[in-house]
Amino acid sequence: MVDDRLIRRGADGYDEARFARVFNTRRPERYPAAVLVAESEDDVVKGVRLARDRGWKVAIRAGGHSFPAWSLRDDGLVIDLGGFKQTAFDESTGVVSVTPSVSGGELNSYLSGYGRFFTTGDCPSLGLGGFLVQGGMGMGFRGWGYAAEQIASIDVVTADGELVRADEQSNSDLFWAARGAGPGFCGAITRFHLRTRPVPKGLAATTHIYPLARYAEVVEWVWKIHPSLSPEVALVAVSVVPPFPVPGADEGFMFVVAGVAFSESRDAALKVLAPFAESPFLTDALVVQHAQPTTIAERLEFAGPFTHQAGATSWIRRGSRARHATSSPRPNNSWPSGRAAHGAMLSLTSPFHVVAYRTWRCRYAPTSCSAPTSSTRVRRTMKPTVRGISMR
Repeated sequence: MVDDRLIRRGADGYDEARFARVFNTRRPERYPAAVLVAESEDDVVKGVRLARDRGWKVAIRAGGHSFPAWSLRDDGLVIDLGGFKQTAFDESTGVVSVTPSVSGGELNSYLSGYGRFFTTGDCPSLGLGGFLVQGGMGMGFRGWGYAAEQIASIDVVTADGELVRADEQSNSDLFWAARGAGPGFCGAITRFHLRTRPVPKGLAATTHIYPLARYAEVVEWVWKIHPSLSPEVALVAVSVVPPFPVPGADEGFMFVVAGVAFSESRDAALKVLAPFAESPFLTDALVVQHAQPTTIAERLEFAGPFTHQAGATSWIRRGSRARHATSSPRPNNSWPSGRAAHGAMLSLTSPFHVVAYRTWRCRYAPTSCSAPTSSTRVRRTMKPTVRGISMR
């Protein structure tokens, strides 16, 4: 019975359940009628039917990474999926079935046992639910497009409380909406069925760390080379306070340029990463690591501290100028493209995406910013580690 896990407003534990797993310290004055801590697919079905019978709206909490806490609605039902984590891989099809609260790091750790991976976001603790329904700009985006385009099908509870499978042939309207509707999606997804890929044999990373004073010149150089980079290369450029010591550098902000080659051989990786070795600013770089063999786990470990953020996002049109960029971006379909996803609700077509980051590292959990009990204590102990723009 879901009554055992239904926490109504005014009951003991309500405030804790209301904000459970919300990753930041924002505490909106929004009060759901109840929170259902789901532990199974059947719980989700019963929760939706309960909400239907009582006239409540339904909000889903998957990973809890929504900056404005979209899972909170006044007088509605929050279905919290944090206790419902299941993953299963079909070796015959390469499709993995996974529940929405499973994080990208957890999924890729699981898939590593099969020599496979999925194009999750860089932040390893980001839940798949919110990431996928909003499109999903993940690893390998320049080559494979949005992570939502890798969804084979979904299992979803409709507003009538019926559990259905949706794909390109069946319930195609739900399948279309699930890839781009974000928190406005008109159903409760209980499982994603995702197409995975073999881990590339030539997976390699180039990393440059520059003094922040060279920021503008380095950005201009990256703007110039990125249209010609192979789609196999994932590109990130961001100003950060590195979460690791940089020899010979003072503490403070630095500028990181990173390229990851999702290549099938070592020779192919060396070829596609070669443009980075021609940076005219290498003599000024604090760190230069070229085409180092790497793993998916290492990439998530490297990117994780940089990507817990509260950010403002802009889609940049042709001829416009980002505040921190030194030249107008040229129209192209990379870094990354805002192209429309085929057959999906996601329909952005602007050629550039710029994100303004403000990031913190928790002393309590180095790879996660889940808040301790006291939000006041968090504010005293969280140190800002990233600012500026990230142009992926």
